[in-house]
Amino acid sequence: MIDRHRQPGRFILLGSASPELIRDTSESLAGRVAYFELHPFTLPELPGAIDYRQHWLRGGFPASLLADSDEKSLDWREHFIRSYLERDLPLLGLRADPMLIRRLWTMIAHLNGQLLNLSALGNSLDISAPTVRRYLNFLNPLF
Repeated sequence: MIDRHRQPGRFILLGSASPELIRDTSESLAGRVAYFELHPFTLPELPGAIDYRQHWLRGGFPASLLADSDEKSLDWREHFIRSYLERDLPLLGLRADPMLIRRLWTMIAHLNGQLLNLSALGNSLDISAPTVRRYLNFLNPLF
């Protein structure tokens, strides 16, 4: 369909973190596809009605940031995190228990700004320091 009537922007394929879509488009649409990485809202992009505290609490994803209430925003974030950990990460190749990764992710968030002690994390999670390093190395390029 793309080749029948070539026009830039005629189709928008949304793949999020889908490795299958990225792989298939690079094989079948080589030279005819462009990738754009869409980032969450930054503070300067926000309308005046949203202050930095709300942006800090809810994050920059539109469904969370612009939700009608803090409760709806939290609910969206919980569903997002669960889907990411249980569906997206395994599709991307992470072979680990999603609950373990969630605990690791939570612990890393609490250690923000501190020195990283892989052994302490591993001991708390009952896994080895090299396993913690492997999981973090996997997660790092996925932001």
